[in-house]
Amino acid sequence: VLCSRNADCTEFYVGTSFSSCCSTEGVYTYISDSRCLLCYGGFSYLHAVYLDDRQSALPQADIAATEGDNIALKIYLVQNGPSNIDYLITTGGTAIELVDYIISNTSVLELTSQPLSVNVQTVDDDVYEGTETIILTLVQTNSSNNVTYDSGLTSDTAFITLEDNDKLTVKFGKTILTVSEDVGEVIVTVSMIGNTNVPITVDVVFSGIANEAEDFVWGDSRTLRFGPGGTRESNAILQVVDDTVIEGQETLTISLTNPQPPDAVALLGSTTIIITNDDFPHIGFEQARYTTSEAEGSVTICISVLTGPVIESLTITVHVGSSSATDNDFQFENPPIIEIPSGASRACLVIAILSSPVVEHDEEIHCSIDDNNIMAVVEDAITTVVIQHDGVVTLGFEDESYTVSEGGLLELGVSKSLRCDFDIHFRVRADGLLYEDWVIQAAAKRTMISVTLPNDEVALEPDEIHVLTLSLLVPDLQ
Repeated sequence: VLCSRNADCTEFYVGTSFSSCCSTEGVYTYISDSRCLLCYGGFSYLHAVYLDDRQSALPQADIAATEGDNIALKIYLVQNGPSNIDYLITTGGTAIELVDYIISNTSVLELTSQPLSVNVQTVDDDVYEGTETIILTLVQTNSSNNVTYDSGLTSDTAFITLEDNDKLTVKFGKTILTVSEDVGEVIVTVSMIGNTNVPITVDVVFSGIANEAEDFVWGDSRTLRFGPGGTRESNAILQVVDDTVIEGQETLTISLTNPQPPDAVALLGSTTIIITNDDFPHIGFEQARYTTSEAEGSVTICISVLTGPVIESLTITVHVGSSSATDNDFQFENPPIIEIPSGASRACLVIAILSSPVVEHDEEIHCSIDDNNIMAVVEDAITTVVIQHDGVVTLGFEDESYTVSEGGLLELGVSKSLRCDFDIHFRVRADGLLYEDWVIQAAAKRTMISVTLPNDEVALEPDEIHVLTLSLLVPDLQ
């Protein structure tokens, strides 16, 4: 059948895709004075072409598909030819027939003027295989009519690119892991989830505060490999460097990147390793003993870092143990917590000394560092604060003179000028002769003492003067 010329086909040449030559679906389109081509819509085409000289061929088809797609192909004649010229379709490419795809008809085909349908059903499996190819070739099975192949017009091969829709996941066994600096080796497990029949590789990269070589050493290749039907898990060794540097807590994040093939992996994981330092700062009170007084009003006690400035802030709790001083004698101006900020090497705590109307002995406050739950080594853990009191008690007779008959009983009042928290022991002498030892209790303001004067039974004596003296039994008592 000869076609009239069609302006839309005047640019047809070898290599032009078939669709560009078809202007109207379902009509014959002009190719040359003796060649016509029928267009069909909605299909990818394999074309068998009969020419006047009975030449035949299968035009090149470049088809893109995804696993699970059904590819509808049609083989048809441009011009009727003898019915005894038969063809079959041979298969090739990287995809495996019956595993990756099923073709409906590859047996001997007798082409007529009616299009012949061939379906290629691709298999949607759960194995990552990468991009595969299906090559279909139309081959003449008899040559009784001496048919030759016209390579100038068409090709006998259809090329199908089959994209894989399966994705893998590569992730770490743990997303976060805490280890001590002295742990030695850490096994880092990376697993692949999914099936593959091609080799898969991913690279590891590091980030975080911890520095490679200084804080850790990665003992394996930075490329992890997973094989088809083989390795699904990779165990890498991370060596943690146990140095003597006080560094504080460090973090190391290991991430997976650069999967090969690039489209094989849908999800790449990461893990964070927290390295806790096993080298701690040494701390202690700067003085074993502090001395203050009520008049000074306060005392400052300090804790120093003996190993130099701290990397991370340090919170220290100070405990007040058994003390002779009571809450009436002192108070902390702040809660008994000392905070040494990052970069500092000391911090102090102020203790307020309260003034008391009561004269007291020197008192002590015993302070200690709580070494529980503190990231430091405590060396000088105890200090003592001595409070010297300013008040002085005056002890004396209540009257400057007394009159009593010879041999009579002399009662004397002895009092103290201020309250005190201690008993006062004193002694009374008359003309240097000991009479007796006495005591005023701490809670008492005064006491009465009785002295019986001697009677020498001498008549008509003049009045006598006797000097009574009072002395403390504790000479250094204030």
